[in-house]
Amino acid sequence: MNIEYCLMEKEMEGYKAYGIAAIQEQTVADYVSDISIDKEMVKNMVVLFNRNQLCLEHFRDVILDLIS
Repeated sequence: MNIEYCLMEKEMEGYKAYGIAAIQEQTVADYVSDISIDKEMVKNMVVLFNRNQLCLEHFRDVILDLIS
């Protein structure tokens, strides 16, 4: 199944956070809302995930690896 990853923006208490939604068959299959305040970093992750067709089962692990 094809997954499309999308940049998401969320207003938090006193700051704006960026996250990634995993969309499968027009439904949000998974969502990590507060990855970073660095929009460009998260946008680059979205491009990387889509380009490499990241499997949903690895989504959260890859995010953790990239921000650690």
